[in-house]
Amino acid sequence: MIDEWDPDTPWCWADGEDDWRFEPPQDAWSLITAAASAVPDLARHVSVRIAIAIDDESDEPAEPGEPEGYRSMHGDELVGLVSAWIPQLLALEPTSTVTDDDVSSAIAASEIAAVVTTLWLDHAGPTDARASEVARWASATRRLHQELTHAMLLRIRPRRDGTFRIRLLGAERDLVRTGLQQILDALGSGDEALHRLFPVAYPDDDEKQEGWSALAHGELIESRQAAIKTVLDTIDQKSVTEAELHALMRCINDVRLVLGTRLDMDDHGQPQALPGPDHARMVAVYEHLGVLLYEVIQALRTTL
Repeated sequence: MIDEWDPDTPWCWADGEDDWRFEPPQDAWSLITAAASAVPDLARHVSVRIAIAIDDESDEPAEPGEPEGYRSMHGDELVGLVSAWIPQLLALEPTSTVTDDDVSSAIAASEIAAVVTTLWLDHAGPTDARASEVARWASATRRLHQELTHAMLLRIRPRRDGTFRIRLLGAERDLVRTGLQQILDALGSGDEALHRLFPVAYPDDDEKQEGWSALAHGELIESRQAAIKTVLDTIDQKSVTEAELHALMRCINDVRLVLGTRLDMDDHGQPQALPGPDHARMVAVYEHLGVLLYEVIQALRTTL
């Protein structure tokens, strides 16, 4: 049921420095509000216990078999928890601007609603008359939890005006800057680690390849220099255009290609180069930039 809503259309996105625009599909929000009204009653009938983190300073002992720092809730106690949190979910208003605190609270509330509806389904079974309805509530609240969590955790988020909010850690910006400066310094130097940045047009004809390189190599260098300049000029900004984000995507990929060459990565992404003093750090940088590249690509998918 969760596939009923377009996976590439966000329900929540950055709208200013610390605010969010919240626009879920109307049918999804109708299901969520219906679930919110019914969840306290559903919680009363859930017989499966759920573990909920409690204050580290609590003196209440854990029940047998539970991890330290956790306890189970069920029955009236669970109803009380649900009743306290559900208003935080309903505090969100579709087609409105909401704050970081609103989204954070709604993340916890939507998770509780999704857990309770799912547990109720497990307890009731598919033959219960309400099972189909509750299953739709479970899908909608799970999707809401995914959307809100996704929006809060992603470092690159689409904005309504077509730009992208970007929040990179200082260390991440330094990684990109350092890698790009190294490429910039090595362009045109004949450094073998950069060979993957320049495609081979005629792998079986050296003469044609030499002619093609003579014509295209300079243009490729200029294109990369322009992309690098764009990224170095915008890496500290909190908002970038689609073109600037495309430049960042290309540059991060270039840095990974050079690192992969130096590490002699195989087809499965495993380094073959013998470990040296900087080996572990290079692998960590390669992998971290891969995660960042994925986020850039996911953000750009919203423009397709």
